[in-house]
Amino acid sequence: MQQVIYEFYFGKEEIQKNTYNLNQYVQMLSDMVFLYPFYDSMELHKSTKTACYYSNFDLNLNFAKIERGLQMVQGLGHMEEMPYLFHSYAYQKLYENIEKNPNDHRNIQTKAAMRFVPKYFMDFAKSGQTKRSELNYNKSVTCTELTNDGLKSINNPRKDAMNMLNDVYDRVKPWIVNQF
Repeated sequence: MQQVIYEFYFGKEEIQKNTYNLNQYVQMLSDMVFLYPFYDSMELHKSTKTACYYSNFDLNLNFAKIERGLQMVQGLGHMEEMPYLFHSYAYQKLYENIEKNPNDHRNIQTKAAMRFVPKYFMDFAKSGQTKRSELNYNKSVTCTELTNDGLKSINNPRKDAMNMLNDVYDRVKPWIVNQF
């Protein structure tokens, strides 16, 4: 099983110390910690209309990476959507840096995200629904993807990874003891 997982994320080559493999490692951990439970949750809620969002943006308020010098790691880290939702004085320098260079493409995208991310969540808080997200009854998950360029619909986020993880689970299932 470890070979299946290894080859899915890193191919057949030996892992080298580089940005690509660092991002693949982060993706592997994210898939196991967030993606697999996400699909389990969606399965549990399949009898109701369930909204979901998939954060996939990487801009100039991703505080955890910026503060730690980890800008080479792609995507949004855990809780990094918070400064897009709420102005945080703890990250005032990040906001100021965005304002210093307003014509920078990434800053333009960041300012746009500061508008569309709160609106998306406020609309959901008001109605309990989003126009773009629901679980279809054919086991297809449609989510709103929050990207650098705005909101998009995405079907079955990272389904290839989910298929591989399901295959691994099916292979080890006979040795798993269900304590419940």
